[in-house]
Amino acid sequence: MKKFLISILLCVCCVSVAKAQDGEQGSTADGYSVSFYFPTNRTDNMNWSYNMGFEMNRGSYIADNVFIISGLGYLMSSQSIDIGNYNSLSTTSDNLCLPINIGSRLPLGGNDFPLLSVYTGPYLTYAIAGYVEKDVPGSSNPTKTRFSEMDDVQRFYAYWRFGATLNITGDFGIDFQYMTLISEHTGNSGGIIGIGIGLRY
Repeated sequence: MKKFLISILLCVCCVSVAKAQDGEQGSTADGYSVSFYFPTNRTDNMNWSYNMGFEMNRGSYIADNVFIISGLGYLMSSQSIDIGNYNSLSTTSDNLCLPINIGSRLPLGGNDFPLLSVYTGPYLTYAIAGYVEKDVPGSSNPTKTRFSEMDDVQRFYAYWRFGATLNITGDFGIDFQYMTLISEHTGNSGGIIGIGIGLRY
């Protein structure tokens, strides 16, 4: 299932937080998004950490050049840490996401492109599946425990997101994001940065 979802993400490979249309009140603000995320504060024992997400958003302009947008998304999260004695612990999860944003469209060249869309709002994630894997040197069978077999897994995370999309044309944009945790959490409490590319629909 995970490989299928990843294949869809890589094949679609299209983003934009807001549809760069005319920006008038009542017009739509719809788009797909694919983004890659990385932690801002890597710890000494962290081997690697990455996230890849896909969103499908729908919204509308509530005033000239001001939009509200929300949607559904998928986020694959994976990281590995060193737990000592050459052992490592990796966690991989599949998450459903709910982004909610308010933003503004800022033309940089009059009414022509390029233009900049800035936005902010909550980004909620819930782990629907995942597993923890312990690798031991010399062992060909790492210990794997699924979330469904664990009682103390934190599945819900709430972030606050800040972002900016540079729309090169009316259909294509490059997206930059920063997200910080606002919910109670365990483990790494740092923020994550993201970059994406995309198309409107």
